[in-house]
Amino acid sequence: MEEELEIEYEYADTRAEVITQCYNAIAAVEMLDPITKSGQERKKRILNKSLRVIDFYVSQIHDEVFEDQED
Repeated sequence: MEEELEIEYEYADTRAEVITQCYNAIAAVEMLDPITKSGQERKKRILNKSLRVIDFYVSQIHDEVFEDQED
């Protein structure tokens, strides 16, 4: 059984900071080669969540930049 971790964090103030934090999370786990199934699932979960958050915020930024150029 895994020990619960108590993590203190602060909310990022900008989308750029959130994207950077997700990128750092991806970089931290990308090179890991977990042996256990739970380790593999954790790595996959972190990658998927980070990519989803990045996609969300990049889409917001894109929409703001190109809002006047819609067809």
